[in-house]
Amino acid sequence: MASNSTSSADSDIDLSANINSLLSEYYDGSNKTYWRVYQEAGVETLKNDYFNINFTSPVPQTAQIHYLWREDNNNEANAAWLEDEDTGSPTASTSLEKGENIRLRIEAVNTGGGDASNYIYRLEYASTTGNCSTDPGSWTAVPIDNSEHWRMSTSTYINNGEITTFQLDNSEGYNFEDGFMVSDPSSTSSPITLNENNYTEVEYVIKATASANSAGTYCFRTTNDGAALDSYDIFPVITLSGVSNTAPVFTDTGYPSDNDSASTWPTDYGSLVDFTATAVDGENDNYYLAICKTSGIASGNDGPPECSGGEWCISDLASSTEEASCSYSAATSSELLAWYGYVCDKYPGFAVAKCSAYSQGSSTPEDHSPFAVNHQPVLAGVSTTDDNKDPGEKFTITTVSYDNDSAGGADTLDLYVCTENSANSGGCAGATNQTVCFASATSSPNAKCYYQDTAPTPTGSTTYYAFIFDNHDFEASGNSQSSTYTINNVPTVLGDLLLNNGAIITLNFGPSTTTVQTVNSSVEDQNGCTDLVGATARVYMSNVSGGYNCTADDNVCYHVDTGGCVLSDCDGDSDETAIYTCTADLKYYAVPTDGSSGNPYESYNWLSYIQTYDGLTYVSTTSPGVQIETTLALEVTESIINFGSEMIAKENSGTNNSTTTVVNIGNSPINVGLSGTNMTGAPTGNIPVGQIKWSLAENFNYSSTGKALSIGGEEVDIAAPRPASDAGVEDKVYWGIGIPDIADASTYTGVNSFSVILDNNNWPQ
Repeated sequence: MASNSTSSADSDIDLSANINSLLSEYYDGSNKTYWRVYQEAGVETLKNDYFNINFTSPVPQTAQIHYLWREDNNNEANAAWLEDEDTGSPTASTSLEKGENIRLRIEAVNTGGGDASNYIYRLEYASTTGNCSTDPGSWTAVPIDNSEHWRMSTSTYINNGEITTFQLDNSEGYNFEDGFMVSDPSSTSSPITLNENNYTEVEYVIKATASANSAGTYCFRTTNDGAALDSYDIFPVITLSGVSNTAPVFTDTGYPSDNDSASTWPTDYGSLVDFTATAVDGENDNYYLAICKTSGIASGNDGPPECSGGEWCISDLASSTEEASCSYSAATSSELLAWYGYVCDKYPGFAVAKCSAYSQGSSTPEDHSPFAVNHQPVLAGVSTTDDNKDPGEKFTITTVSYDNDSAGGADTLDLYVCTENSANSGGCAGATNQTVCFASATSSPNAKCYYQDTAPTPTGSTTYYAFIFDNHDFEASGNSQSSTYTINNVPTVLGDLLLNNGAIITLNFGPSTTTVQTVNSSVEDQNGCTDLVGATARVYMSNVSGGYNCTADDNVCYHVDTGGCVLSDCDGDSDETAIYTCTADLKYYAVPTDGSSGNPYESYNWLSYIQTYDGLTYVSTTSPGVQIETTLALEVTESIINFGSEMIAKENSGTNNSTTTVVNIGNSPINVGLSGTNMTGAPTGNIPVGQIKWSLAENFNYSSTGKALSIGGEEVDIAAPRPASDAGVEDKVYWGIGIPDIADASTYTGVNSFSVILDNNNWPQ
């Protein structure tokens, strides 16, 4: 029941467990329970035992575990299955039309020791852009009217409240309890009680209403009259009709190809096998190229497909008739690997996207399945013989290397030793990269070469890099290995560091970031600028805790790692001076430090810090301060305030409000200015702007509350402080309208304006 593997001698041990199921297994015929603590291994002695057992009533543990889509074409036992159990629709079936009946059977189980008594199973739905593999949230009960996307429906084949028999798989071995058929005018089952390890099946007759999303995807669940079950192993998924789609096909000249990866010239282990193909789609949809390990594929939901037996690679989207490509990094011990090429279009909705039949390439062997892999030689190390030599003397450089490939004859090794960490099968690579020494077509193992130094040579420890390639031009695993001969290290000297070239930083509006650079244009190293290994940087507010050692915080402190610091203007070992440019992306809500009204941070500024490393020594410097400017910006999420089309003269919207969402996309606290225009009717009529009211209170009553909108407008104190995270800050303004006593029957439009105003009283204190 419980264990403890971390205790030591003469120490207390706490063991605890909770039992809520199969309780009878813990009692004998006399209702007695027996427990012991024992030692699984070791020689220590348990000195004493103390048990504290609390008995409480067991509780139910309910779960939704299976489902089935059915046609509404027969009685409870004989209606046709639209899909296999636990399979979304449409997979084998066609897409459901709005207003068309469908039946959904859901299996629920109780595995807890307590009874799930008198549960009333209610069906709920949620829209999604995914495949319902996770809970999408925002659930809505399926009603008995047309007010939502789905509703309960009547059936000519079953009666509401009819008993269900078991129809779904019971591989778990649970005990069946009668369920119910549910149809209009009901939206819930009759009460059902499930004892421990009992399950039931409830089947609902439903249909999508006119409000449902065409080609929309929906998830379903059952609840206990609105209370969620304890867990959901699976959610039923369905995509409505609304699209007509066919699979793309390979063009006559666009069959998939692995581009000459064959036994005559195998692909190096770790290198890319490049696959290409061209397809045409009847609906001109974009498509993916999928290279699968086995035959079998499932299309995606507005995304890439999934190979049934695993993938070698899947391309980015390509336009119809344009070539698609993807690559696989060869990483297998096998030499020949089969592949199956598919093209699948991108379409939203479960099972709406389509995939072609597979192809294994053209009749040309070099382009056809399988592809071939050449295995790597190994470079495990390198060392210098007779180190600390005088300038002009000879050094012996010996590797720990081997190549076990023997097909077609033992592979030979080419050794290149370079001054920079770059080489290819032809030798040291790069304009400033020099060859220390090399050996060609040497036998395995342990290739070596000799370096004859030419004076003058900088003193100290000079790094070199050894590379091994086989006779197929395949680089060794372990490339490169490095060692040194003697150099004196001279610390780097850093010049002036500037943040944003010393200028004020103006941030982009959210959610965009603003790229700033801190540049040191004079990084000097007497051992040559190629001696510089890397740099890191900070961009931070002057009052932040720890200064440049601050903890990363998108409000006040940004870390730039070595990947964000780029060395430039370095012309090789003979060049002493280079430039380091470190780049940070500031969030739109980074704290402003200018003199905007009420800003408590105006006495501070922003600094940058850089630290360079030349292999032995760290050197750092800090920039002068610059200001981050206060930005004032808002965004209104909704583009239209719609008061509906059903109102007549003398009526008002009551508590039926329209909503606008004001999002703070700057780095300061804001209020909003609200103003508007008179509404003009089409074809005739006019509604004064004052007939529109607004409120910060949801569901305000037009007749008794709310403030009238005006042409001149007014400042509104909304709850929109300076954002402090990507979650952002927003507030809502609610709207209502009253129709004048005399108003033409027309469609009225006007303009409500939102302006941003600094809330200088809402800065943090």
